[in-house]
Amino acid sequence: MTLLKPAATLALLVLATAVHANSAYLEQVGNDNQGTIDQTGAGSYARLYQQGEGLNGRIAQDVTGHSAFVEQQAVIDSTVSIEQQGGFNTASVYQRDTQGASAGIFQDGSENTVTLSQASSDYPGGGGQEATLTQVGSQNDYRIEQNGPGNSVTAASYGSLNTVQVFQDGLSSQAVITQTGLGNTVSVTQDFIGIATLAQTGDDNRIDLTQGGRDPSGATLTQTGNDNVASAATWGRFNHLDFEQTGNANRLDGTVDARDSTLSGFSRGDDNVVIARVSGVLSDGLVEQTGSGNTADLNVDGYEVSARITQTGDTNQAVLAIQGSYDFGAASSASIVQAGNGNVARITQR
Repeated sequence: MTLLKPAATLALLVLATAVHANSAYLEQVGNDNQGTIDQTGAGSYARLYQQGEGLNGRIAQDVTGHSAFVEQQAVIDSTVSIEQQGGFNTASVYQRDTQGASAGIFQDGSENTVTLSQASSDYPGGGGQEATLTQVGSQNDYRIEQNGPGNSVTAASYGSLNTVQVFQDGLSSQAVITQTGLGNTVSVTQDFIGIATLAQTGDDNRIDLTQGGRDPSGATLTQTGNDNVASAATWGRFNHLDFEQTGNANRLDGTVDARDSTLSGFSRGDDNVVIARVSGVLSDGLVEQTGSGNTADLNVDGYEVSARITQTGDTNQAVLAIQGSYDFGAASSASIVQAGNGNVARITQR
């Protein structure tokens, strides 16, 4: 492999053609370089390597069955973009020792795969990576990993049976994920301080969220449709977990283990289930349900905490358990309000 001199803008381009398959390799070392690979035809392979500052790498592939691989090493304020049309495509992006790097990936088709890894530099100013991804089609898969402070992911998928996995390790991370379709899954894990906004529209969708390590963190979960499931756990201090579910036979499992924190939200529709656990000093839990045949199970544990369940409709069930210490005149409070017929409620306070 021959490396280019820093002054070069286009170092090496090798094109090899075969029946139904093209391959291209481009390598650049230096600053302010731009590298582009455009491929037409099925089953193409593109590989791009860049090292330096102010870089711009781009790969565009159409038809189907493509593979795109991009690596940027020790880069500052550099970007990568990949666009793939058709199905059975693979896009892989690795940005290492970066400061202010960004990646954008767009795929239109089914059974496509994205693997994106961004790792910030250990030097002062490292971090601030951005990832923007869009997939249109069914049975597509994202896997995104970010390391370092100030990173963000914005991902959207349109179609059915799509999967988004996000792993963020660093302070002040953000994840904004939107899915539209049936049978989709989004999984987000944030260590240290993180903010997650996750939304799904359609039926049989699932959200899994884990936050922990440092404070404050926050999450907003929104699901519209039927038979959806959301599971979320967050711990630290000054955290908030907000949820909204609209439709029938939806379920939320939420856990907040953090002081000065809040779990709150509502479900609209019938036969919905909310099971929530809140633990921490000065923390609150609030669940609202509108519809019939719903179940709310709220458990709050801590010093000077509060809990409230509100249900409107028939044949609903509410169970509230609160364990709070009474000290220096600071008491905990628990309340259930139901409007409708054939409802059942129970409060346990210790």
